[in-house]
Amino acid sequence: NNSGVILVTMSKAAGTPYGVLNAIVLQKTYNDGTAPLLPEELAAVAQANGSIKLTWKDVAYNESRYLVHRATSLNGPYTVINPGASNTNSTSYMDNSVVGSTTYFYKLEAENEIGSSGLTAAVNATSLNKAPVLANIVNQVINGGANLVLNINATDEPGDVITITSHNLPAFVQFQNTGAGTASLTFNPGFEDVGTYNNLIIRAQDQQGAFVADTFNIIVLNPNVRSVLLNFGSNSSANASAPWNNSITWPTANVVMTNLRDQNNVTSNFGVRLLATWNGVYDNGMITGGNRGIYPDDVIAGGFSSTITGGRVVQIEGLDQTKRYNIGVFGSNNSGINCAYTISNGSQSVLVDARYNTIKAAYLNGITPNAQGVIQVTMTKQANSDFMVLNAMVIEEYAPSVLVNPFDLFAESILETNQMKLTWSDRSSSETGYQVWRSTSPSGGFSLIATTGASATTYTDQTASPDVRYYYKVRAVNGGNFSSYSNVATNVLSSSIVKINFNANAAQNGPTPWNNTNGPSSEGLVFSSLVNQSSINSGISMTILKEFNGPGFAGVNTGSGLFPGSVMESNYWTDAGQLSQVKFSNLALNKKYRIGMFGSAVFFGNSVAKYTINGQVVYLNSLSNTTKIVYLENISPNEDGEIVLDVNTHTGYPYSFTGALTIEGYLDGGSIGGREDEIYTPAYVKVEEPEVFIDKKADNTVNVYPNPFVDKFQVELTTEQPAKVDLMLFDLNGSVVYQENGLKTIAGLNRYAVSVSEKVILLPGVYFLSVMRDGKPLKAVKLIKVQ
Repeated sequence: NNSGVILVTMSKAAGTPYGVLNAIVLQKTYNDGTAPLLPEELAAVAQANGSIKLTWKDVAYNESRYLVHRATSLNGPYTVINPGASNTNSTSYMDNSVVGSTTYFYKLEAENEIGSSGLTAAVNATSLNKAPVLANIVNQVINGGANLVLNINATDEPGDVITITSHNLPAFVQFQNTGAGTASLTFNPGFEDVGTYNNLIIRAQDQQGAFVADTFNIIVLNPNVRSVLLNFGSNSSANASAPWNNSITWPTANVVMTNLRDQNNVTSNFGVRLLATWNGVYDNGMITGGNRGIYPDDVIAGGFSSTITGGRVVQIEGLDQTKRYNIGVFGSNNSGINCAYTISNGSQSVLVDARYNTIKAAYLNGITPNAQGVIQVTMTKQANSDFMVLNAMVIEEYAPSVLVNPFDLFAESILETNQMKLTWSDRSSSETGYQVWRSTSPSGGFSLIATTGASATTYTDQTASPDVRYYYKVRAVNGGNFSSYSNVATNVLSSSIVKINFNANAAQNGPTPWNNTNGPSSEGLVFSSLVNQSSINSGISMTILKEFNGPGFAGVNTGSGLFPGSVMESNYWTDAGQLSQVKFSNLALNKKYRIGMFGSAVFFGNSVAKYTINGQVVYLNSLSNTTKIVYLENISPNEDGEIVLDVNTHTGYPYSFTGALTIEGYLDGGSIGGREDEIYTPAYVKVEEPEVFIDKKADNTVNVYPNPFVDKFQVELTTEQPAKVDLMLFDLNGSVVYQENGLKTIAGLNRYAVSVSEKVILLPGVYFLSVMRDGKPLKAVKLIKVQ
């Protein structure tokens, strides 16, 4: 400040007992009156997305910025393309303003208030073809029986011809390519098409093979049902986006919510009033990490809570006595503590089990309001429950003649190779049963596989096969009358399931076919040849990259639960701020993987773990857990056949427990809920470092260039011993598209010219080159094929 003082305030972080101060370092910049030194080692490299990346060595200590000069010829003229730069200590610059297939020349200078370093010598690079730019496609909401036209637009550099294609569209959507980078989608859903359709894809590609894709979802609503959605929470809770109505307040008696909006954002006459005070608010609902539950994470994360034994009455007002109403109630608690309660109206009563709940709402159906247009719902904590929680409520209005369709359908793997569990919300009061339909295509070919009894909300398909993506939908039936269908749910089963138990010694060993760590978590420890559910060697290995603490013995062992008691009882733990990490190796490149995480703790106190793979995140509180495993799904291994799992403790918690892991690998050629979004991700948009060593021996050096390549590339191998070399080129599906076997080496430098186009025609995209020496993997290289 003006007195020459800097004030630093220190405070203890939430969830920790104290803070510590080890050192303070005070630095002051010094102006020695000199201009900065000239940057060194300037290089320009064309990127697969059409840009050019500049890199250099920062050798100056006093520069204020680096200026990039560009020209289209060696002798100029040069123009500064980052005039307002504030990039002290930078060592790179990405030029995104280039035109495709053009050679650019670059010079660099460092500058400060004293002067300039002068310009470096020129370097050059030729830009690759740029992918088209596709206008953002937003999610679409439409009523069954209505129609809608959506225009698609894409642009590219002058002279490029754009072709737009569609993928995974349901049958009620018609696609028309109108040329010149434009297309249209015409939506004509019927009442039987009510549901949610995810991961629909539009792709724009130019004549040189560069392309870009966008995914979007369609929600087809039942026009005969009006829905109002309410999100309950504390002042610290986040508001959920429309069509949610948010009641972010303290739950005292006579709190009323009015002017509630329906799913079409139309203001209704509905109101919701609390007739009794709840204990308070809470924020310990489940966190799916990606809105993978029945409602958005902002809704699932928290709500109102009550420990009172007597019923809490919620009154819904402003209703039409000529209509019928469904009242859906949702509760979620991120722990295994018993928090079950009943909701009732008249003779109807339904159980709400909030433990680890993310996918199920309980419904009271077909209710007629009283003469004042009021419905009262009584929520009563069960005697053996610690508390009850109210996260959300859904009010549905419809004519008495309507047979309301089931909804919120989920398809889940339950660690079986031939069983798929379906869960849905029962929203009808007059059904005699539910029909379950199945297909291997999202757009049709559904067959009836089962009919359940009335009021059913689950069904387990025991005729499913592994490595097949199934699509399910459900509808209510009453004699010859049928409701519209539910949303479409999808999933894939695995033919091989590996289970890993984190345990200290043989006393905590899980029974066959569990793979037991049987000791402390030591960094670098490798568990190879893990067996699957049939006790067959899966070929998968697990390496502990960063150790856990423990082992501990604090898990629940009741003799019943998701896993054997010895597995639930044993675990490793991770402290706040600590990163524990495991790597799974020898995975199939042509498969996707589902990784499951389980933890259990018996003592009082929350312990929430955060699990991360490739940016996907999910959370689990292990307190009193005997029933819940959380998953990260649709994971693709890297080019070395590896997946790395990060384990942290969630912010604000002192520790977390991990007791078991599961690995399921499956083939997936499906679409909705699958990875079509990854299959159509352009190689021209994101390029990672292509080379990863498998064999670390010092006498083996492998280089592959150029990368990206057109139809030829060079493989350089330096070795001290003669050997035989095999080259195998794989596509993204794991299929071999080119190979050279039995190439001989000499001691020293060996060069192999690979002309792929002489044997096979490759489409532009991503490929993997495996270099084998004497039959053993030496190096894997990701290559980008361009035109």
